Amino acid sequence: IFAIGQTAGVWVFGRMLIRVGSSAKAFLLGWAIVSAIALVPFLGGLVWGAATVYGLGVLVVAGYRARRAPLAPAVVPAPPVPLST
Repeated sequence: IFAIGQTAGVWVFGRMLIRVGSSAKAFLLGWAIVSAIALVPFLGGLVWGAATVYGLGVLVVAGYRARRAPLAPAVVPAPPVPLST
């Protein structure tokens, strides 16, 4: 669970910095920044822990919203055809 939360947190952090582009670039940018900050002895553990907790929270909220999303109608009815006079 730690690795999943960490991955999601780093990806969301990268997504905040890169709004347009691929998900892989966002993940790599987030990972690079968090890894660079993690080189600081005490701050590194705090940053990785915060990224993990934030990522798990993101996954829980996404799962909750996906479960609560209303179902879209399978077929959209066609508009009525006007009568010719």
